[in-house]
Amino acid sequence: MEILIKIATFFLLISFFVYLLYVIYYTLDLFFLNPFERIPTLSDSEKRLIALNLPFYLTLNTRLKKRFEKR
Repeated sequence: MEILIKIATFFLLISFFVYLLYVIYYTLDLFFLNPFERIPTLSDSEKRLIALNLPFYLTLNTRLKKRFEKR
């Protein structure tokens, strides 16, 4: 019985460690830390949609609009 408890404890520790690695990977992927993947630029229809729904977008200067369009 004692060996089963040790095996279960070991299995739970390994499972927790693997889950923790998965969460870290998922979090880093959400913040676009993968240098090999680039986010596509905004299409013209997306730019028009942004301009219609966010009135301050039209008041931004060119530099800030470029930054905004990088997502």
